[in-house]
Amino acid sequence: MIKAIRLWNNITRLPCAAHTLQLTVNYSLKKISSYTQKIKKLVHFFDSLKQQERLEKAQKMVMERDNLPLLNLIDNEFYSKEEEAGEINDGNSTDSEQLNISTASKTLRLIKDCPTRWNSTYRSWERLLKLKDAIIWLEANLKISRHSDDKKDGQNLACCLPNEVEWKLIEELIKIFEPFDQATEAFCAEKYPTLSVVYPIIEVLKSEFAADPNLTLVEEEEDSNEEYGNFLT
Repeated sequence: MIKAIRLWNNITRLPCAAHTLQLTVNYSLKKISSYTQKIKKLVHFFDSLKQQERLEKAQKMVMERDNLPLLNLIDNEFYSKEEEAGEINDGNSTDSEQLNISTASKTLRLIKDCPTRWNSTYRSWERLLKLKDAIIWLEANLKISRHSDDKKDGQNLACCLPNEVEWKLIEELIKIFEPFDQATEAFCAEKYPTLSVVYPIIEVLKSEFAADPNLTLVEEEEDSNEEYGNFLT
């Protein structure tokens, strides 16, 4: 199609803005692949149903940690089916104090990125930050479990768990790529024409990022913490 339009006299081809933005962002993500591989490994750790169930229990514990005693997450069943349905009353608390985990808040799962939609990576970072406390809680409880399989999973989780500098990096990446996510959503609209917004949005992105001399990527291989510090700077 590109070749045909190029050979067509007096016809100018305007490429898909959403696809062009996709290619642009993917190129920038390649530049920081050494920083994001660990994030992908962490998301991949929770692919299995077993790890997903553990993460859900960890979220419930984090949500209720101010009201529940510190229990081993793996060796104890925190909520029976009746408790989850809010049907048990111990006689010492009012109805308003009864826990109803199913309606109090929803548990979340991590989001895997999709190569054909760069902002799935952005969504994955956002979800990861929301589950940060639950993941850290789970890793700590797996390591103190009495079961060898749990300890092994805890060690594997610890290997891909971001440190504080890396968590800060994720926060900064979300801030940087948020305008690009908004632009992608605007370009991918189906219910209204987008041609009139292409150039204004691109100019906004250029004025916000292209002219900023402080946004530089670190390409040299240095000490890990120094790498992340320089990138954030």
